[in-house]
Amino acid sequence: MTSDALYSDVVCIGAGFAGICAGAQLQVQLGVENFTIYERGSTFGGTWFWNQYPGAACDVPAVLYSLSFAPKSDWSSLFCPYPEIFEYLLGVARKYDLERRTKFHTEIKSARWDEEKQRWRLVARNINTGTEFTHECKVLISGAGQFGTPRTMADLGAANCESFEGQVMHSARWDHSIDLHGKRVVIVGNGCTAAQIVPAIADQVDSLVQLSRSRHWLVPDERLGHQGYTRFLARKLPFFQKFFRLYVALYLETRWPHFTNSFLGQLMRSHFQKGATKYICKVAPKEYHKILIPDFPFGCKRRVLDEKGMYTAALHKANVTLHEENIVSFSKDAVHTNQGNTYPADVLILATGFQANDGGLSPSTLRIHGRAGVPLDEHWRKEFGGPAAYQTVAMNGFPNFFMLLGPNSNSGHTSAIMAIENGVNLVLKLSKPILKGRKTTIEVSAVAEHAYHEKVQAKLQDTVFSAGCGAWYARGGHNSSTYPWSQIRLWWNCTFPRWQDWMLA
Repeated sequence: MTSDALYSDVVCIGAGFAGICAGAQLQVQLGVENFTIYERGSTFGGTWFWNQYPGAACDVPAVLYSLSFAPKSDWSSLFCPYPEIFEYLLGVARKYDLERRTKFHTEIKSARWDEEKQRWRLVARNINTGTEFTHECKVLISGAGQFGTPRTMADLGAANCESFEGQVMHSARWDHSIDLHGKRVVIVGNGCTAAQIVPAIADQVDSLVQLSRSRHWLVPDERLGHQGYTRFLARKLPFFQKFFRLYVALYLETRWPHFTNSFLGQLMRSHFQKGATKYICKVAPKEYHKILIPDFPFGCKRRVLDEKGMYTAALHKANVTLHEENIVSFSKDAVHTNQGNTYPADVLILATGFQANDGGLSPSTLRIHGRAGVPLDEHWRKEFGGPAAYQTVAMNGFPNFFMLLGPNSNSGHTSAIMAIENGVNLVLKLSKPILKGRKTTIEVSAVAEHAYHEKVQAKLQDTVFSAGCGAWYARGGHNSSTYPWSQIRLWWNCTFPRWQDWMLA
């Protein structure tokens, strides 16, 4: 490890939407130029760098799944494919000159608060060379997100994983060197990712067996205006892009009440549930209706978008079969399920999600130590029984450290990019006294942190998220992922901070 520490006013971990947004707004809002972004991958993109699987696309309208300060008027469709979103992010990074401030192929191994210097001291590692070095900063921002660590074969809980001689890949680590043509493929999972992969590869493979471990509500895509004329108006009328973005945002906000247990929420869920059931029965093969129609309330899990009906159309193909089974063991060239069935496999695709209920900071990959050397995961475990953050961004005992898309920031009804921008705006307001030299540290009070956590968890109990459907965001009985209110409320709280909840020194 090199002995001399590098220094930046701000260090941001991750170069996806969150890191790009933070880097751009540090310059625009605060005039801060001395910052560094660290990224494990070879370029910008975050989720859209790692998730390059066939059929990858966004299931949120692109006009809202983009940064408000970097509008794009010529999206090819309402729900854009991966390459277009990836290129969009590269363009924003270029516009704000982020490449010269970003170190790629580099991971942060640890971050420790230095009480004497009143700074964060990071240990970073170049993935290609193995070289470790230190970097100090006044303000540390994590833009690592919650979808960075894919679940592995071991997470399936099946026996004899090592005996399988076929090729294995996770959707977030897609191996494009693997030729699927004529192969016997087994894909595990039936969430949003699997619903995109299945139709994308069905015509290439000899056979495609999809193993559904749990159910999801399947819905058709929505047409929020004809894409042709919205593109035309966005090009010709500068204000139209902002208007259409606001329209889509408000339209999606009207969906938020269906997550609540209010009378209105129950009525809305019943309406959506009947619509989804009718859709499944209309377009899916009859033999799969029992597998596709959940027995839990609409909204308890994230809905799966059947864009242009491609997923359900693939289920009609002769070489595609869907089974509600779990893998219990592997053999040389097959998987064996809990129903006693054996499915030959040349390739195993894991569309099994991520270690997503850890606040995006897995202790196995990044150790963060706050005041008195207290590890962040220990703080979470002892104080709250799981990850928690005041207004989704901060923890007591960890001064000048903020998270974007942190604990309880996910929304089930709208774009995550809104939550990122709200978080960035709050973080910059809080960091301004530090970065302008007026104060040295800022930290949320323990009282405010605990009060906020209790309010979040109590509200979650009054939503459909607590219906016990086995959703990824509530594993272990502690929901560290879902935001229980509307995005309008998050915007308000991030725009007008409660300064009485913060300690400045």
